[in-house]
Amino acid sequence: KNEALLSARINHPNVATLYQFMEVDERDYLVMEYVHGYNLEKILKQRPELPVKAIAQILLQLAEGLQHAHTKGIIHRDIKPGNIMINHEGYVKLMDFGIARLEASARMTKMHHVIGTTHYLAPELLQGASPSVASDLYAVGMVGYEMLYGQLPFNGKSDATLVTEILQKTPSFSLKYNSADALKLNRIIKNLLQKNPAKRYA
Repeated sequence: KNEALLSARINHPNVATLYQFMEVDERDYLVMEYVHGYNLEKILKQRPELPVKAIAQILLQLAEGLQHAHTKGIIHRDIKPGNIMINHEGYVKLMDFGIARLEASARMTKMHHVIGTTHYLAPELLQGASPSVASDLYAVGMVGYEMLYGQLPFNGKSDATLVTEILQKTPSFSLKYNSADALKLNRIIKNLLQKNPAKRYA
């Protein structure tokens, strides 16, 4: 119901469209746009390192769709490759607003109980801060890093180790190739992954 209420506020070509919400036999159903393509998680498994221009196009479209949600006061909270669909024409569709929340609403989570996928969570969320535009942008940066480097910067074997790495370690930004486009993209991703949310893009 939360996803339906928030998704109904969003109308953007880079966000999967919600057509209807209904209840049948005491079960709730969402009727969503069918996206003919694959999610980014599957694409990265088949092709771990994408061309720089393709990465830039995906991030740009993701940012456009996310900005629209943010202007409506909606924080996604679970941006990751599995929630980013790319159709056969190359259009990006951001999916799954199931744990999204309104920026001005009361917190849905208790202190130290964080909702989201750990690898993509901003450090401040792990320390009990409220979800924000900045924490969504951190997740975009993490998706960008994964596309550019073919892996995530932190890979702790347990949740506790992973959280410690996210809070204390700095990602490695040593590119294998030094084209002008790759260096520009690297700078953008580096900014998005700043541990201090105030230092990320606004």
